[in-house]
Amino acid sequence: MGPQGPAGNDGAPGATGAAGAIGPQGAVGAQGPAGAVGPQGPAGAAGPQGAVGNTGAQGPQGAVGATGATGAAGATGAQGPQGPQGVPGTSGYAQVTATSGSNTTGDKTVTATCAAGKTVIGGGFSTTTLTTGSSVLQNAPSSTTAWTVRVRENQTGSPTWALTVTAICVTALP
Repeated sequence: MGPQGPAGNDGAPGATGAAGAIGPQGAVGAQGPAGAVGPQGPAGAAGPQGAVGNTGAQGPQGAVGATGATGAAGATGAQGPQGPQGVPGTSGYAQVTATSGSNTTGDKTVTATCAAGKTVIGGGFSTTTLTTGSSVLQNAPSSTTAWTVRVRENQTGSPTWALTVTAICVTALP
């Protein structure tokens, strides 16, 4: 054999050959970017009612509410039975006065006495021309029918003065 000769010109393309067998699956490629969110789908049908749950624990007591408005007055009730007779009272009210002479006496005692059949229930007195420095030594009932007042005049000098006593009298019923 002799040395290889120079390469010749390319020949005309040949007919397409038969398809080859499928090759093995290639490796998984990298994940692509997330697509845009699609539109919301229609609402689904309502599900069936669930079973009744257990009763929960009692909650804490609530705050006191505001006072309500006053209600309308009720109807007048029926009259009750008559009560028993009360104890007897008094009658024959009267005031009796007695006045001392108007003079310079230093101590004066005056008694106002109720009329027969009456009882003293109170009394009092007044003086004329005394201003200050007087002492009341007695102002009280002296019996069941009399009120007595004793006043001492302690002013400088010897003023002329008078003492008037009033007894409050009533007829006491049994």
